[in-house]
Amino acid sequence: MPKPFMLTIEIEEIAVGPVIRRLTNMPGIVALHMDLDKLNAKPGGGVLKKNGEPRKPYSPRAPRPIGTMRAAMLALLKDGKPMESKAIHAALNPSGGDKQKTSVRNTIYNAKRDGFIKQAGDGKMALSERGRAALKAKVT
Repeated sequence: MPKPFMLTIEIEEIAVGPVIRRLTNMPGIVALHMDLDKLNAKPGGGVLKKNGEPRKPYSPRAPRPIGTMRAAMLALLKDGKPMESKAIHAALNPSGGDKQKTSVRNTIYNAKRDGFIKQAGDGKMALSERGRAALKAKVT
């Protein structure tokens, strides 16, 4: 039996099915190995974006200036006394509008997620060490 050659074929996504059907039915094909883990891989290695340009490596978000809503919330908690979220809502949203209410809710959630405030028990929020540092540095 003749020695088989190993070939690599790069196929457009839209043509994968018809090409595989033709290859499996073609005489002389001994085995068909597919490496589907490298979908969207460029020939030299690496991963491509949908438009064909290489993706940039991940880098964490750079510090940004404190937003007005977050700055106001951190200033409310600056004295070290924990506040209930209802009191934070009332202080930051005196008009009681729904859009502003959602903004306050998102600000509290994002500040907790980013470590600027923490739960102080019984539904109260308190400023964390990172929050104190952000107030001093004026960045979040």
